[in-house]
Amino acid sequence: MTHWTRKLASPIWLVPILAAFIAGWMVWQERDQSGPEITVQIKDAEGLQAGKTAVRVRNVDVGQVTQITLSDNFEAAELHIEMNAGTADMLVEDSQFWVVKPRVGPQGISGLNTILSGAYLQLRPAKQRSDKRRFQVQDNPPPSSTSQPGVSIKLVNDGDNTLSVGDPIVYQGQNVGQIEAGEFSVENRQTVYTVFIRKPFSDLVTDATQFWLRSGVDLHLGSDGVNVQLGSLQSVLAGGVTFGLPDGVAAGDTVAKGDRFKLYTTQDAAIQDRFDRRLEYVVLLNDSVRGLSAGASVEYRGLRVGTVEEVPFYMDGFELSSFSGFRIPVLIAIEPQRQSLAWANWSDEEWRKHQLQFFENGLRATIKSSNLLTGAMFIDLSFDDRND
Repeated sequence: MTHWTRKLASPIWLVPILAAFIAGWMVWQERDQSGPEITVQIKDAEGLQAGKTAVRVRNVDVGQVTQITLSDNFEAAELHIEMNAGTADMLVEDSQFWVVKPRVGPQGISGLNTILSGAYLQLRPAKQRSDKRRFQVQDNPPPSSTSQPGVSIKLVNDGDNTLSVGDPIVYQGQNVGQIEAGEFSVENRQTVYTVFIRKPFSDLVTDATQFWLRSGVDLHLGSDGVNVQLGSLQSVLAGGVTFGLPDGVAAGDTVAKGDRFKLYTTQDAAIQDRFDRRLEYVVLLNDSVRGLSAGASVEYRGLRVGTVEEVPFYMDGFELSSFSGFRIPVLIAIEPQRQSLAWANWSDEEWRKHQLQFFENGLRATIKSSNLLTGAMFIDLSFDDRND
């Protein structure tokens, strides 16, 4: 018995025990330093390589792609990533991944440093705690609204003018935000853009603010002639959206996230649309209406008081016998909200009361030339002196 006890206690048995302990410690040390393993799905793994492509946060390597495989349905690629130790807190529900590579867009050229070093995965950590280990790579870098203070609003576009993600929002020459997303509604036939405007410029956006497309060249043919405004080369190339308050309109209340605004094609269209109170009349013209079109001004002694709505205007059930002398009917709208009108605060009842007096005093509408160069015409209102 003593012989076997002495044999088992021999120092030779300590060698495998010590080796097993060291191996276990090395495995534990390796696992402690390697960090969690995650899987990231991407539509196309172009430019990414196993063993070379890094995962970075603020230009610091926090992980590496160890293997690239196809997804089970073969519709995407899956990147198997080994993260560094101490990075588990970065991998939360709202963590965002995207590929950093050379890009050319409205905001300029980015990612040039990857031409030599190769593309890499950028990680933007979030604060919400989670044990999530599977993520989706975004097609584009996430919008700046996720990391900057400001306001995110919606712009509704009814026209065929399109904007792209990344197009700038400009205020008096300052780049104050960008287009983050755009979605076309088949049902409403509208494009709704998500726009982010950063602080402190977001304080300029109120419920009275108007937005319109920004172009480098603005050509306007009006009663005052040809008006051409040329912006900078950057505005010609970048385009985008600008905004402002109409003259004489109070600033209004601050907006909340998700509030909607109409996107106008031009500033003139935005100004015109705020005159939402219209008193419509049909005028009968003896003269030719060549050069007169919808949108032309209606003036009284040189002051604009309204807008031509439709040329010619034929109401439902119209017959040629309805008008004598084959005069051309034109629909006009008087816009009391214009600052040039002293009667802007009249109610509809007061207007009906006074319009009969206007006609009795000889109010007449005639067509006049506003510009010989363009051939544009306008409607001029005046009182017939013969009724004095």
